[in-house]
Amino acid sequence: PLSDIDILLITNNKENTKRLFSEFIFRIYNETFVKISGKYLTPGQFRNSIEPLYGIIKKEGKILWKKRAI
Repeated sequence: PLSDIDILLITNNKENTKRLFSEFIFRIYNETFVKISGKYLTPGQFRNSIEPLYGIIKKEGKILWKKRAI
């Protein structure tokens, strides 16, 4: 398989999130050899998507972390 864990990251700043998450993925792999892949979408892209996988994620997905409003 290409990855052991697939994570969807919903963010307003895809480039910054991709950079930060790539660093995290690298550290995890070096310590555990677990392959993680990330998919990056804005809230609007996720909300408006007709991709069947995202429909399943909307129904069954688990939120691992959510930024609190300031």
